[in-house]
Amino acid sequence: MYDFYDIKEFPLVLGAVDGTLIRIKAPSVDEHLYVCRKGYHALNIQGVSNSNNRFTNVVARWSGSTHDSHIWNNFNLSMAFESGRITNGWLLGDSGYGLKPWLLTPISSPSNETERQYNRAHKSPRCVVQRTFGLWKMRFRCLHIGLTLSPRRSINVILATAGLHNKCLDRGISLNMNDFEEEAEIGPSGRQIDSSEGRRLRNNLVQQIFSR
Repeated sequence: MYDFYDIKEFPLVLGAVDGTLIRIKAPSVDEHLYVCRKGYHALNIQGVSNSNNRFTNVVARWSGSTHDSHIWNNFNLSMAFESGRITNGWLLGDSGYGLKPWLLTPISSPSNETERQYNRAHKSPRCVVQRTFGLWKMRFRCLHIGLTLSPRRSINVILATAGLHNKCLDRGISLNMNDFEEEAEIGPSGRQIDSSEGRRLRNNLVQQIFSR
């Protein structure tokens, strides 16, 4: 939370969440399920990172055609928040996610400077996860180019490289940043529904923190 706060003074951030597509070869079974909205065969990955570009959660079991909302609704971290096992802090997500008391999204049409200030403060820490995806794919170029394995073996590679990415950060193993490409936002596959509790919390946060 302290490290996220140092980015843009956004309080109580536990992590940033987003999704990314990783190309795979066309599988021999249920091939059509793996065709993503960009038209190629892929796995739809959802990740959460901390402010230091370290993965704190990765979900890598869904085919490319799976709707983002389905992945989110079956996400163990989402269920931990819903059940009250995690009560202190929230995640930051883009506008494709539904606003919750524990998942804060941008204000889609800010009407005043206070709301614009909230959006500016929200964007920088949220985009950390996109940088994390970019660093991960640069470190393991097979993820950027595409995997030529079965879906099951591809999942094993994705999870293993996510763990190795964290280990490399822990040990200070550097990258050639001249080749770095930040992960582009792929856009949500459908807008999720905001909750009234999430709107109430975000409105209170905007007024109490970002109107100063």
